[in-house]
Amino acid sequence: MATRKKLYCILLLGFVLRAIALVLFWDTPLTIVDEQHYQAIAENMLTRNEFALHAGQPTAIRPPLYPVFLWSIYSTTGKVDFNTVRAVQIILAMATIYALFLVARQITDERTGLTAAFLYAVYPSFIFFSNFLLTEILFTFLFVLFILVFLAAFRSCQQNKGGANL
Repeated sequence: MATRKKLYCILLLGFVLRAIALVLFWDTPLTIVDEQHYQAIAENMLTRNEFALHAGQPTAIRPPLYPVFLWSIYSTTGKVDFNTVRAVQIILAMATIYALFLVARQITDERTGLTAAFLYAVYPSFIFFSNFLLTEILFTFLFVLFILVFLAAFRSCQQNKGGANL
């Protein structure tokens, strides 16, 4: 089977596993304290334009990126909906699988890229984290994306210098 078809199968498998988990978590309330904090900050950003856990009490207890991520989803859709966030995180997870394949392929070979993509696609923690309003999915996507951009910049510098490539 060609690499492209294998990658599509891995992406489909990862999507199906996350979709099943989404059905299991559908309309599940936020039970983890971190989720509740991120949610409260995002709602205050949406309704009061302030980065606060409680109205009128700005906070620095949480870093700003994830609440801004939640706020952007809520302001785009016009409503606070955990299931929408979970669906967006599934999309980010799929993008992470693809980016991880690209990173591993660039560093080693296509087989390693497929293996890395497969392991991320089926790893239970990453499947279930797509359904929690926590930073892991966004962070992992941005981290892998950073590595991909770094590798591209490194290759570009090496080519401009006429040096060896990775």
